[in-house]
Amino acid sequence: MNERNYISLQIAKRVHEAGIKGESEASWVYRIRNNEGFYILMPTPSFSLSLSNILPAYTFTEIWEMLPDTAVLGKWKEGDLEYTSIYCEGSKDFDNPNPADAAAELLLWLTKEGSAPKPIEKTPPDYDSLCDDWQGGRPR
Repeated sequence: MNERNYISLQIAKRVHEAGIKGESEASWVYRIRNNEGFYILMPTPSFSLSLSNILPAYTFTEIWEMLPDTAVLGKWKEGDLEYTSIYCEGSKDFDNPNPADAAAELLLWLTKEGSAPKPIEKTPPDYDSLCDDWQGGRPR
């Protein structure tokens, strides 16, 4: 897995501490080997682990879906390093070489300011409510 596609471990810890919740395709999972603990980036396990052992490693897209529609994205370059810049109305610019980290920094700022939208949770549709207007395959 390419770590640049996901928020860094440091940002993942801050997102977790801020109480931001959502589903992610990848996670930072805490492992112990030879009596030493470390985090490893891996696909989010489908089996249940202690929440203290897993930190969601959101992608840029997963964070972007949690941001308000007023978020603006840009890119700029300094020497050989390319930065992603992201902001929304009333915020400062959050610049980072990792686009996911830049977006997460804005989400953390919005959460602190009390204006972050609720994270999108990927839940299956309620087919009963979708079909309330249908009877026998035809609209009522």
